[in-house]
Amino acid sequence: MLAERRPDYVVVLSCLWDVAERRIPGDRTWRIPGDPVLDDWLRRSIGESIDVLASTGARVVWLTCPYISPVYSPQNFMGRGPYKEADPARTDRWNQLVREVAATRPEVVVWDLAGLLERIWAGGQLDPQQRPDGVHFTEQSSYDVIAALAPDLASRSL
Repeated sequence: MLAERRPDYVVVLSCLWDVAERRIPGDRTWRIPGDPVLDDWLRRSIGESIDVLASTGARVVWLTCPYISPVYSPQNFMGRGPYKEADPARTDRWNQLVREVAATRPEVVVWDLAGLLERIWAGGQLDPQQRPDGVHFTEQSSYDVIAALAPDLASRSL
């Protein structure tokens, strides 16, 4: 798709699964962001993603991950909380790793989505009107984010 469409920008928002506890290939230990082994693996993963997304000349706009606060919903096949992924320290570490990799890559800009949501939504980045399940955006709140990002993309100020 990248080769066919040749976008000027590719916007990335990656969060929940990036802060989840995981076992990386070839490792038997469960790890979370902040663990040096997982952090190295995540840096490589971010870099590989950037390589693919920028391969046709696109500028990569990586959005910071806002905090999450999942709301239990059996219809969504969720287990009951507490949800370890909601730990702000995990999100902060993920965002730090994204910024570290982006700082070494001229084709990437990090855009502070979490900060934007604090400014535009009455309830900040965890506003339940905008993210009723504590993770996903409503359709309208997605448009709000796009509308905030679009002028920067159109002016190529990113």
